[in-house]
Amino acid sequence: MASSQSNFVKTLRRLPLFTDLSDVELELIAENVSRLYFDEGTLIFEEGDVWRELLIVEEGAVKIVKSALNGRQQLLSIERKGSSLAEVAVFDGGRRKC
Repeated sequence: MASSQSNFVKTLRRLPLFTDLSDVELELIAENVSRLYFDEGTLIFEEGDVWRELLIVEEGAVKIVKSALNGRQQLLSIERKGSSLAEVAVFDGGRRKC
């Protein structure tokens, strides 16, 4: 197993969603994920978007903000390395909006 994949398996193992999976199952997931890389400040999704994938923060951080009608943003959370986002999309087929 490549070092990058091995590190990703370790990240998966720490997530509550995957704690009951075996090493073999985690390796299968790691082999079949699509990795996305975002530059700092990139908008990943907006409120109201339909999202179909689970996001796992491997490096850096993701700010979750809510925009008001006047354009101001309220910081809701900062998700850091080892956090997951949009877990509901895994279970409802992406029918729920962000």
